[in-house]
This record gives sequence, structure tokens and C-alpha cells, in this order.
Amino acid sequence: MMNPTTRKNSVYLPCVAWWRRGLVAVCAFVVAVVLALAPCVPASAGEAGLWYIDDLGVRDAWAQGITGKGVKVAVLDSDVVSDYPALTDADVSYKLVLKEDGATRCHAQDHEDIVLTTDEPFRKSSDILSTHGTEVVGMIVGSGKGYDGNPGVTGIAPDASVTAYPIDVSKSNLSDSDATCMTDSGRGIAINRVLSAAIDDGARVVNMSFTSMQDPDVDTYVKALRKGVIIVNARWNTNTPGTDDLVGEPMDMTYFPGTVTVSAVGPEGKLSEGPSDTKDGNVSFVAPGTRMLIPNSSNPKVLSADGEGNSYAAPMVAGYVALAMQKWPDATGNQILQALVRSTKNNPWGAGKLDPEHRYGYGQPDVAKLLSTDPSQYPDINPLLEAAVTNSDAHEETQGMYTDRTDPIWKKTLWADTQPFPDKINVQRDAVKVGVEYERQKTAWAKVEQCRKDGGADCMQYSATATADEADEFVPKEVKPGSFTEYDYLGLSGDADGAGKDGAASASSAQEATWLGLPVWAWVSIIVAVVLLLLIAVLAIAHHNQSIKQQKRAE
Repeated sequence: MMNPTTRKNSVYLPCVAWWRRGLVAVCAFVVAVVLALAPCVPASAGEAGLWYIDDLGVRDAWAQGITGKGVKVAVLDSDVVSDYPALTDADVSYKLVLKEDGATRCHAQDHEDIVLTTDEPFRKSSDILSTHGTEVVGMIVGSGKGYDGNPGVTGIAPDASVTAYPIDVSKSNLSDSDATCMTDSGRGIAINRVLSAAIDDGARVVNMSFTSMQDPDVDTYVKALRKGVIIVNARWNTNTPGTDDLVGEPMDMTYFPGTVTVSAVGPEGKLSEGPSDTKDGNVSFVAPGTRMLIPNSSNPKVLSADGEGNSYAAPMVAGYVALAMQKWPDATGNQILQALVRSTKNNPWGAGKLDPEHRYGYGQPDVAKLLSTDPSQYPDINPLLEAAVTNSDAHEETQGMYTDRTDPIWKKTLWADTQPFPDKINVQRDAVKVGVEYERQKTAWAKVEQCRKDGGADCMQYSATATADEADEFVPKEVKPGSFTEYDYLGLSGDADGAGKDGAASASSAQEATWLGLPVWAWVSIIVAVVLLLLIAVLAIAHHNQSIKQQKRAE
């Protein structure tokens, strides 16, 4: 405790020191705010930037004629520059799927001059040189050609057939400049509807290098699981830890059970080289995503080997899958995933097993192993779906996420939370359809095995993928599609398509949010400036008053 003399001295005598300390505190606050708001500038990689092609067996696959030819890949991302040189010789088509029936165009929010239409759902280099979507598509099918004879983005599976579905629109060449694409009536793009269209259009692989606030539509995702469509997601670029095991998160597109979630590693295969060096049990694989050769942000006509983000890791895995699907055309998507989890690079925890520290998932895919392993020997059961359902039931905190709706709470609500794991997980009532699909896949595979044991022919006709169109017959009436009505969703969550949650952000950077026409960062800057001015004014007045008191005492 301070004695009276000390307290008096501390208040009155060092008045100037007090004022200076206040000024120093203000300055420190300013510096902290500036550093927080300043954009991160990636360090120079010191690598050629094509290590993901040269060092990981991709060129060896090409030498064998394995280039992804004939495999349909859907890319849901920002708009693509269709005449970007690396894409001009590639098999790329474009499709705009809007929320409103009959709508034919959308424009960037607050930028009505930036327009996509159903006839031209892409951009041109006369308008913009590069976008996040262009980079991601390029990392799957890019030829390596660039503007003015410079190198361009090079893809893993250059002969795959890609359809690019824009889910937002770019305002500038910077890959973090995406904005919601709004129809004339003010509605954004519904990602669930776009994903459903991609599945219906025959995509075998779907790449989604973004994060979104829209809730997944369970029926759409279950449709993908039934058909063996492999959905590849990019993890959020954050060191915030994730779940304690691979259990999925059915109300988060990034982690929907049965889909692939990827984190980025560098040339040494370490998470510490990337943007997500943390535990996350829902990460299923890691893949190259740092020191990547991408268009330079200040001059997109040239490339820089400083690309970093989980956005770039996802198309690596999508490309590997396309190569495997070409090599093994009769294998189902589930069987390809079975081979993928077993074809990783030198895992100390063992092939086909999850990292016990819940950081690397099954590990980093090994292209050579993947292409030398016949997937038809494995069950037509999605191993990531199996892991999510069985792991969730094995943990007390998450039991019943996909298998049990007997608790009376489910008669009163459309979603609920698990116990902390370490954070609570939001679960829809109809996420039970995920568990039903897993049971269907197991039951179907048992029938395939029985057929083979009996010496039957064409036993794969009984597999889950082959019987996808008959899947509703397996589902109990209470959990069939439509049993949770659109009225329920409209009444309690706004819109079955996710109206009011139209924003999506690339996983290589967060989408710029706006309020009253200005980005959130601008409002933060304004508020900070006002607070600083008030603080300075208060300190100045206090100093002035104290000086007067001291002057009177001196007199």
C-alpha cells in the first residue's frame, strides 16, 4: 500500500512525466492499431515456386500420360479471367448459377459496373488480369503460359475438364478483393445451389478454396456423398485450433463430414511453413500451399514465388484426385479416397491412420503411391465419412451427432450444440441423414462382398455409388429429404438457401466486409482516429489544468 507522502508525490510532483506517459501510451496504441490493420506482406520464398510440380512426382505422372484427361472437375470460387494465357488452351467452361429463377446477371456489391451474366460468366484481361479463381483454376489445369511471354500458373492435372462456377466477383487484381455478386433484386449467390448444379452437371471432383458463412444444405451434401463426388475444401487461414478429432462440423462447409479439408505445408512438409500451424482434427490432408508461383499482386503479368494460403493447397489435392481418376477410371470416388488416405508420405503414425496429434490428418499425399495403388481393392465406403461418424460416436462430447435423434430436444429445434470439443459444434437436426448414408454405404458393400463370395458377376452393381439413385429407399421416412420442411427453415433461419449469408471468402484471405457502403476496416480506422483525438484532447486539457495549478502554487 502507498503511504500518503508517496501518493502525493505520485499525483502532483511528476505531472509532466504523467503527461508524457499518457502520450507514450497513445503512441503505442497507434502503432499497435497500424500494425494490426497493415496488410501482411509474404516473405520472398527463395524457391523457383514450382516445387509442387518438380519435387513431388507430378512430372513423372505426366511422363506416363497421366494428366487428368477426361475427369470432370468443378471449381467454385471467384470469377475467372477466361483469356488468362495459362487457361486459353485448357478445357475450361464457365457457368453462372443464380439464386433466382430467371435471373441472368449479377454485379459486385457497391460496384454495379462489374457484372457477370449467364452468357458471359467470366472476366476478360482487358478488365482485370488475375483473380483468386483464376489462380485456383490455374493450379489444376494451368499450362504455365503467362502474359507477354512470361511464365504463368502451372496446374497438377492440365488435361482435366474444369467447369468454373463463380460464387463471388473480384473488384481488383488482388486475390483478397472479392465481393458478393448481387442480382438486380439484391440477392447473392447461394453456394448450396451452385454445388448442387455442379453435382448434377457430372463433376467427380469439386474444389472449394473459400470459407463461407452460409450453412451447408444437408440434402445437397448427402447427394454428393451418395454419388461418390469428392469435395475438397481449404481450411481457414488461421492458427486458431480446431476440433480434438476428425468428427466433422455439419453446419460448416469447410468441415462437412465426408468432405476433404486441406491445410498448407511448404517444401519441407511442415505446417510451420504455412498459415495454419495448429491442431485441427477435422483436417484430413496437408498439401503444398506456400512458396507458390502466383501472379504478383502489383504486376499480375509476372509471377512471384511468394504465394501462401490453404486456398492453394486444396487444388493440389483436387489435381491428385483427377490424376488418380484418369489412371483408375473404374474406381468409385469412395475407392479413390480409400487409396488416398493410404498413399501419404512417410507418416510416422502409419499409412491410412490419422495423425494422433490432430494436425496433419492422414498426411501429405504421395502421387507415386497413389498412382501405383489400385483403388478397386478397397470398399466403396467414404473413409472420411466413416471416420466422422465413428469418431463422433466414440467421444462422449459428440455422441449421436449423426446417429441419434431420440432426445426430446430434437422435437423442439432444428439445430443444437454438442458439448465443448474443445468448442461446441453446431449440429442440424437433419444431419442424421449423414449417419444414414454411412449405414447405406456399409450395407451396400456387404452385399457386394456377399455377391463376390457367391461367385456372382458384376458385383459392383450393388455398391453404394452404383445404387445412388435408389438411396431414398434405404432412408427411414422421418429423415428423407423434405421431411424437415422449407417452412421450418424459412421460419427459423431465414432461407433454405442461406439468404442473408451470401458472403464467401477465399481461404487465402478473408472477404472484405462492408457496412453502409464502406469496408469494415475503414470504419475501424475512423473509430480509432476519433478515439485517439479524444484521448489527445483529454490529455492536453489535463496537462493544461495541471500547469495552471502548479503556477498558482508557485505564486
